[in-house]
Amino acid sequence: MLASTGRDVGYSVTSDNGALTDLEPTPHPVGTTVEVRNLFFNTPARRKFIKGTATEFGHIGETLLRLALPHPRIAFKLLHNGRTTLDLPATASEEERLLAAWPDAQGSFYAVLPHGVMAGIFTAVAAFVAVALAMSFTRFWPDMGEETLEFLRAPSFAAASSDALGLRYLDGGGDGCTYPTDVPSFARRNFHHLTFYGFMLCLGATTVATIYHYVFGWKAPYPFYSLPVILGTLGGVGLLVGPAGLLWLAARRDPQLADPAQRGMDSGFLVLLVLTAATGLALLFWRESRAMGVLLVAHLGFVLALFLLLPYGKFVHALYRFAALVRYHIERKRPLPSLGSE
Repeated sequence: MLASTGRDVGYSVTSDNGALTDLEPTPHPVGTTVEVRNLFFNTPARRKFIKGTATEFGHIGETLLRLALPHPRIAFKLLHNGRTTLDLPATASEEERLLAAWPDAQGSFYAVLPHGVMAGIFTAVAAFVAVALAMSFTRFWPDMGEETLEFLRAPSFAAASSDALGLRYLDGGGDGCTYPTDVPSFARRNFHHLTFYGFMLCLGATTVATIYHYVFGWKAPYPFYSLPVILGTLGGVGLLVGPAGLLWLAARRDPQLADPAQRGMDSGFLVLLVLTAATGLALLFWRESRAMGVLLVAHLGFVLALFLLLPYGKFVHALYRFAALVRYHIERKRPLPSLGSE
């Protein structure tokens, strides 16, 4: 331990297995430095309670962080085999210490919500959505008189995928939709494109980020020029403009053409998309500010609500429409029934 009260001259004392050395004059700036080495050199422990080196060192790092976070004016440094693994200089506030402990390159998001908790919640929700949609489909497809394996046949499935990705049948026969007025317009088609491709880009960003984390060990948040951020930004803009445009069109349509019982569900789904995109973009631009924690919790909350409602809201019609497209291409390849003579 080194300590000094001024004139850059201090005193050092060493404790080796409980034995203290005499005070020795040592050059040192104002303040106190405590250095701990070989922490467990003589600590008795049963072999079965000792994990691997990485696990035990991880516990040491977590303990040091617990000490460092509430004491921002004290500097902490942790070394392992001569390599610095944690370096926290003294800061003026706990907020600055929090961002220093989890800097942008290492994932400050996980200081608010640990990655394991975040991944566990959304994995469970994704599994629930997948099971709910699968159960819905297994009841819908046989009701149309088709065999389950027919749905997965490559030619029909590929043709239906092409139609769905291009929103082929959302053009009103080529002149646009007479929606929300009697004047044909491609506005609805364009807003649907922005919504659909925005959702797919955000899904792509999440997929790439998952690969980054589990394959390469690169933790979020990522730089602005990284692929997940680029995909997420473009997708967020699409999910912001597309659903907002669809809400605008819905407000202008003739009320007699809408089902009042369906209106709340349709509008709620679009509003959730807008809020998810808005909070996601806000989190991207203010992720290194004090608002990061609030924005992260708000964004994850909207995403969680959106996914929980997927099997019960307007999104599920995409599954049925895609199944209808597959059946359409199956029927196109079937021979016409023969007509008997009159």
